Amino acid sequence: MAAATITADPGVKHWVVWGCNDENVQGGVAALQNAGVGPNDIIGVGLGAYLACKDWQSGKPSGMKAALFINGKDVGALVVQPLYDRLKSGKDFPAEAFAPTRMVDAVTWQTVGVDDETGGGGSVAFTVLGPAA
Repeated sequence: MAAATITADPGVKHWVVWGCNDENVQGGVAALQNAGVGPNDIIGVGLGAYLACKDWQSGKPSGMKAALFINGKDVGALVVQPLYDRLKSGKDFPAEAFAPTRMVDAVTWQTVGVDDETGGGGSVAFTVLGPAA
């Protein structure tokens, strides 16, 4: 899909790529870079930060500009604790549960403990790739 979008819009110079996980965004960013678009002309925003941090750790310019960090341990705890409570005391499952999140970038990712072990992210596979205004 990314290649078709890039080919169909040869006049576009600035791109925004986002998706429901880092893999989706990474794929779009890689397709753009393979088509000759430089990292300064790409704004990629991922979900999870577990792949984005690898780009940032390399110190090389990247189209991956930010990601929403979701700690996998926090997400797991949101599942395990209500299950435990249900089994132990019959407590109803909560209607909603929210994991703490934080936007990170190449400067801030290390301050919240992002790495490829703690990252989390979405599991639905889609990417939105489009020209930036």
